[in-house]
Amino acid sequence: MWWNYICKWLQGADKRRLIIFSKPDQDMPRITKHRLFFSENIVLENLRVNSGINDAEWNRIVGKIFIKFDGDLFDFKLV
Repeated sequence: MWWNYICKWLQGADKRRLIIFSKPDQDMPRITKHRLFFSENIVLENLRVNSGINDAEWNRIVGKIFIKFDGDLFDFKLV
């Protein structure tokens, strides 16, 4: 579905990038570098598995994918 579409889109041009905003589990008392790395791998693996692309295609696009955890994307004041 859309996972596959996004991965195919990333392959379409060298300048294309994907930023995934994710929220870590609420149960985590604090985020360490190890947990962040582990969580990033889970997000990437979910994308790879659900996209259905082969390993060669994945290796071409994985460097174009960036994951931001717990970012305040919509933290702005309403006027």
